[in-house]
Amino acid sequence: MYTLVELILLSAAVDGHIDEAEKSSILKSFAQHRDVPSISEGQISAIKQQLLERLQQGFTHEGVIQNAAHALTEDKRILSYAIAVEVVLSNNELTKSEREYLKLHRETLKLDKKQVESIHFSAKVRYGFGEFN
Repeated sequence: MYTLVELILLSAAVDGHIDEAEKSSILKSFAQHRDVPSISEGQISAIKQQLLERLQQGFTHEGVIQNAAHALTEDKRILSYAIAVEVVLSNNELTKSEREYLKLHRETLKLDKKQVESIHFSAKVRYGFGEFN
């Protein structure tokens, strides 16, 4: 669970902050997936702090994602990307840094192209926008 939460927090914070819409999307996404144990805001805050400390010590976004690639099953890697897309779109914008992060996320985790396209299509239908490349 820790690794999955880290990836989602990283996606939310890549634009410089985690806003209320992103925080709400994270909690909602975790609550909706039975594969993900329930998590409190306090637990999320603790993981966020640990992630911040690792990044300040020189860990890169790519390094965090690579660690996740080794720890997560294929299904959890796909789930991490789907939730990351939901989180970055939840505030009704998709910044250049978010697009770049999502690209890094899917490429580093070596996600199946057809599954990624399906996630993108579904997100575009729900949000009415989303150029991910």
